[in-house]
Formats: sequence, C-alpha cells, structure tokens
Amino acid sequence: MDDSRIEAPVDRDLLTEVSRLDSRYNRLVLVGEVAWVEGIMKLLHRLRVGEIGLWSPPVATGRPGQVLRILARPLSRDRPCDN
Repeated sequence: MDDSRIEAPVDRDLLTEVSRLDSRYNRLVLVGEVAWVEGIMKLLHRLRVGEIGLWSPPVATGRPGQVLRILARPLSRDRPCDN
C-alpha cells in the first residue's frame, strides 16, 4: 500500500469511541507502518481472530506512514478465542 495515501489527521472521534467501549469488549490495537499493520491483519484473519472488514479504518498517528487500527470484539465467557 502506498503510505502517501494516509494523510488524515489523528481521528480523535474514533479514539474517543474506543475508550467508551465497556468491559464487555476486548480490543486489539495495531500501530505501525501501513504494510506491517495490513500484514498482521491478514495473518489474524487467516487465524480466524478477526475479519478484515471488522477493523476500524486506518487512523493517522501523526507520524508519516504510520497508522492505528482497532478490532473490538465482545467477550465470550464460554469460548474466549472463538467469538
């Protein structure tokens, strides 16, 4: 992915929303270079941790070429790795 496409300012609204998620959610946060973040997302998809479409859109971190993406998943008391 071309890093120059990520030009958005830090998305404070998204960060505020994530902080409002209550204890019924686990959050997985990836922060890093665009290609690395996308590669980890694909790996986690193959491992059935989270589908690509469930991740937040990329949020600029304020550092060139670096993004933050979040996956929020409800807790499953019965099967913690299978929700």
